[in-house]
Amino acid sequence: MLYNARRAGVAKLADAVDSKSIGPWSVRVRVPPPAHESRATATRSEMSRKERRIFQINDQLAELAREEERVIEELQFHRHLDDDAQRDAVVSDHPEDRATARQTAADVARFERAVDDVRTRRIKLEEKRRRLLDQLGDL
Repeated sequence: MLYNARRAGVAKLADAVDSKSIGPWSVRVRVPPPAHESRATATRSEMSRKERRIFQINDQLAELAREEERVIEELQFHRHLDDDAQRDAVVSDHPEDRATARQTAADVARFERAVDDVRTRRIKLEEKRRRLLDQLGDL
């Protein structure tokens, strides 16, 4: 079994017996370490890492878009509940209705913060992707 030559530098079984040599005339096999990467190879490797990172960011952005959609839907639902609770609190002036109205208002505020948080994370990731694309263009 061999290690990845790029990571290990040498084969795991560096002193393994050659499979074609049998008996007392066995020949030892040693795999040479890899040569140093050239500038072009390093550039391709760097470009590949940046491209993979861009794909990861794109996946994260897609997930954030789905999360934003879900949170906005919940916010809309809670806004409807809050409208009803506020109306009930004004009409009945009952302490329990006022408490419910305060709770629904707090829920709306919480979901508004959640939407803002998701949008902030999306904007940061989009900025990171833009910087990586600029760097990729410079290579």
